[in-house]
Amino acid sequence: MPRSRLANYLKTERLRCGLSQREFGELLGMTGSAIGKVERNRCAPSLELALAAEIVFGQPTCDLFPDLYEAFEQDILLRAVALEFRLSGQRDAVS
Repeated sequence: MPRSRLANYLKTERLRCGLSQREFGELLGMTGSAIGKVERNRCAPSLELALAAEIVFGQPTCDLFPDLYEAFEQDILLRAVALEFRLSGQRDAVS
């Protein structure tokens, strides 16, 4: 899925709390422009930012970044299936 289409509710929550990008960035030790890049989907949130947003806004990461969370979840599940087959002695899911 193209990054520009990933749902991102960071800005919604930031504005709901009355914080500017600069103020939110200060809470995290980041710049306001770094926050803006994440809000505009120009870069993915770092683990630090995702966890901090969860703490500051009291919203789970999966709610703040649902499409990114889903993409990670699907990737991990695919890897888990591949690992299960490898550990069971099969070469791949088709074997």
